[in-house]
Amino acid sequence: TIDRIIAYSMGGLVAYEVVKILEQRGIQVKELVVWDKPAQLQYAPHYDHTLHPALHEYATKLAQDEQHQRQITRYLTLHQEMIEECVQVGQIKSNVTLFYCQEGFDEEAMADWSKLTQGTFTLSPLPKGISHYDIPMHWKKT
Repeated sequence: TIDRIIAYSMGGLVAYEVVKILEQRGIQVKELVVWDKPAQLQYAPHYDHTLHPALHEYATKLAQDEQHQRQITRYLTLHQEMIEECVQVGQIKSNVTLFYCQEGFDEEAMADWSKLTQGTFTLSPLPKGISHYDIPMHWKKT
């Protein structure tokens, strides 16, 4: 038995698939905790081939030079497009708790996680003023 798996943002998609695999192998996961990731049920990918501005800013800060920035940007853009194609299928037995930013994605998209579990589902707003990209620092402080 695993007590808890915690995932942030798009890592929620990966964690969901990991929980499904673990359950198929007879391993119980008591709780999946997701930080600010709407469910992608009936999701239609959006391909504009441009990197999200916040990710572009991080690429600029991390890059050692202009060539390195282009390389990071290409990688993140490809990663972003791959994530756009992912749609959750099936259900897990684990309880799901989802913490979400109040000024972020809409609550209905968050609540769709309830359709992905046979366990209990808890939707919990984060304090006002915390943006999606503030979550890692907020998480460290709590």
